[in-house]
Amino acid sequence: MLRRVDKAWSASEAWNLLARSAVAHLGGAAPDGAPIVRPIHPVVRGDAVWFHGAPEGEKLDLVGQPVQLTAHEIVAEVPSYAFHPERACPATTFYTSVAARGVLVRLDDPIEKAAVLQGLMTRMQPEGGHAPIHADDPRYRNAIAGISVLGLVRPEVVGKSALGQRYTPAVRGQVLQALWRRGSPDDLRAIDRIVEAAPPDPWPAFLRGADGVRFRYDASAAARDDLLELLAAQYWNEGVSGERIVAAARASAAWVGAWHGDRLIGTARAISDGAKLAYLMDVAVHPAHQRRGVGGAMVDRLLDHPAVRGARRVELHTRDAAPLYASRGFGLTPSPAWRIAMRYDRA
Repeated sequence: MLRRVDKAWSASEAWNLLARSAVAHLGGAAPDGAPIVRPIHPVVRGDAVWFHGAPEGEKLDLVGQPVQLTAHEIVAEVPSYAFHPERACPATTFYTSVAARGVLVRLDDPIEKAAVLQGLMTRMQPEGGHAPIHADDPRYRNAIAGISVLGLVRPEVVGKSALGQRYTPAVRGQVLQALWRRGSPDDLRAIDRIVEAAPPDPWPAFLRGADGVRFRYDASAAARDDLLELLAAQYWNEGVSGERIVAAARASAAWVGAWHGDRLIGTARAISDGAKLAYLMDVAVHPAHQRRGVGGAMVDRLLDHPAVRGARRVELHTRDAAPLYASRGFGLTPSPAWRIAMRYDRA
């Protein structure tokens, strides 16, 4: 199923993509030979992938026939100026995809059907807000009996990753630099994915620090415990729960993490409207790596972060790091007589 072996994913990665895909497409041929292609919501359970449909829907014509399910994830739409300053190139897409082939079967067991439907609700409505689906629940018994659940059991599954592997390491560096300069949230998430699949050479400055330090910009890459190790004991987080500390990092307009090997050794973030004002906060470096330029390098990268670089003013508060910020051009904030500082606290 896959000609380019350099793009092949492992089976586990392919299954993971299928499991997290909100929408996949089912393709097959009706008994009269007419092609059928329909969107479905896949639910992976064990070595099978299921989906639901109307009790008399067209997809039932494919039961017992060979079919294929496909899903994909757009990682980055790479701008043309990553490759040439003038020449257009509008179709360079970095993506991952999965295809599953097998014979379509119908699931009739009400307990298994209920489990599939509950799996669908869990993924599409993770906040809950409904009674769990069970086959013996009178609220669901008729609906479970009336709905069709179809799927592939132990299908042939192949995944593909097209994330710049065919380019030279130097060109991959150009792509990463272009994504950083354009700087949408999707671009920043894509940078990690591309580096993991095919590292650049040389590394762009915004990703590289001194002494083997690497910078990343997707806060979800940092484990909760690693963030709390750096931030929970800081004086400005006194009385703040660990859940709020982690949530704040992951919801920030801009975040930068410093890694040394596999260890998170620094974190910094900013909130910003991208135009008038940005506010830097939560700059912290592990004690074993302090006084090595890590904090200053994170501040430099926050100031150049796509969410911050357009802000007319960048502010912060500090108790003990004023020299660090002064060396980056920060000055004392004047306090006009008319300014009254106020705040509103939630319990």
